[in-house]
Amino acid sequence: MNKKVDISKIILFCLVGILSIVVIFLASRIYLIEKTYNQNNNSDDYYQQLETCVDSIKKQTDFTPEILITLGTGLDGLSNKIDVVKSISYKDINGFPQTTVNGHEGTLIFGYLCGAKVVCMKGRIHLYEDLDLWGVLVPIRVCNMLGANKVILTNACGAINESYNVGDFAVANDAITQFITSSLAGPNIDQFGERFTSLNDLYDKEFIKASHRVADKHGITLHDSVYVQTLGPTYETPADIKMFKKLGADTVGMSSLCEAIGAKHANMRVININCISNMGAGLVDNPPTGKEVNEETAKVSNKFQDLICGIVTEINERG
Repeated sequence: MNKKVDISKIILFCLVGILSIVVIFLASRIYLIEKTYNQNNNSDDYYQQLETCVDSIKKQTDFTPEILITLGTGLDGLSNKIDVVKSISYKDINGFPQTTVNGHEGTLIFGYLCGAKVVCMKGRIHLYEDLDLWGVLVPIRVCNMLGANKVILTNACGAINESYNVGDFAVANDAITQFITSSLAGPNIDQFGERFTSLNDLYDKEFIKASHRVADKHGITLHDSVYVQTLGPTYETPADIKMFKKLGADTVGMSSLCEAIGAKHANMRVININCISNMGAGLVDNPPTGKEVNEETAKVSNKFQDLICGIVTEINERG
């Protein structure tokens, strides 16, 4: 026997369903509106944080840097070559993010390197430390506000290109940006740049040419590379490396790209030097380790210092 269909129950069920969809839609819209409002407020707070950092530094030194150098894992020996005017611990800068990774001291060093006025970050903030994209950019933006309009980013990295060897160097001439959230996501900080930033020339072509002149002079192996940044702190899987290789990447690391994008947004001229500290996962029998990275970068410390000092000299003399 067929049962009679209760039309009123069907209508009620449909109305409840429609009402639920409307409620969910309205709740999502309210969330987005509140999020946008909070972000706009936060952008004002964020710029005030940067100004607080700048004021805190200016109370400790009146030095005006022209070039910012960030030192990657195991590459901080370069700081010993600086004719130091003032060293300031990140802890002594109000509002400045703190380093949490071993080997990243957390000091801003102001002084002269090869005749150039530099500020050196001895210890960087990695994205994986707190997932705060704006926090990662605080040092770049603060140093830009202090006067630096050029930046030399350095980092240890893994090789994807199998023609590279551990101990080689690479200069990034392009990058794959889609494996990290853009460091410019969220409200635009108008004081630094426009909403939409072209990355056609992310890395300065004249600086890249200068790096090759220096490498040739000192007999240093320097490759042109396409760099890709991952979030970290885990190393890549063999499948990751295979994928990155098919996409055209030569080197992979856990830093520098998000900073390069932030620097480009502020109209800074950017170069990124990679030190090949390990081969990518699956390319050799032994998996990469933090110990290996530190050991291999230490082996080429003198070459690294010659390379960076030469680049600084070229940048300072040629503009």
